[in-house]
Amino acid sequence: MTNEKKSPAYSPRLIAMIGVMGAVVFAVHYIPRIPIGMGPFASVHVGNSSCLLAGFILGPIPGGIAAGIGTFFYSYGVMGSTLPTAIFAMIFKGLMGYFCGLIAYGGGAETRNPMRNYLAAIAGQVIFMSLHLSRAYIVDRFLLAEITPEMVLVRLTANSLASTINAVAAVLISVPLAFTLRKGLEKAGIGVRS
Repeated sequence: MTNEKKSPAYSPRLIAMIGVMGAVVFAVHYIPRIPIGMGPFASVHVGNSSCLLAGFILGPIPGGIAAGIGTFFYSYGVMGSTLPTAIFAMIFKGLMGYFCGLIAYGGGAETRNPMRNYLAAIAGQVIFMSLHLSRAYIVDRFLLAEITPEMVLVRLTANSLASTINAVAAVLISVPLAFTLRKGLEKAGIGVRS
């Protein structure tokens, strides 16, 4: 029997990296949105790319935590979303970062396989869009009595269009950016996955 100390699952360094990446997610959501003219929240933005980036840089669980925390504080603190809406955003975007990291690091790939990274980013976006659009439909169709079924369809169409544009942009931005950042972090001697 040895008296070796086990290192904690979340070292102070990893906790700090989660905090920094959460701040990056929060800050990237500040980049101006481009409204698409179909409601106050249907807009094109690059916030999703930062959530994918969190999964690429930190791996599944820490990346998902950073994506969720950054999104929550932006959604609740800046956008003025209700607490339940901000919690859903935190969970959905956290899952986006988690699944992106899970696939990108899976099978020993450690984010070094470009095709796998694109598939990871696409999977993260598909999961997010499925959850986001399902929630939007349920809220509009069953919880907002003043909205007609036709209006639900119009809102869902606008939301789907904006989500698809955001997803494509996020994939095209996050994969090459993650590759570049990872190389820079490794050169600086900063492990991206502690």
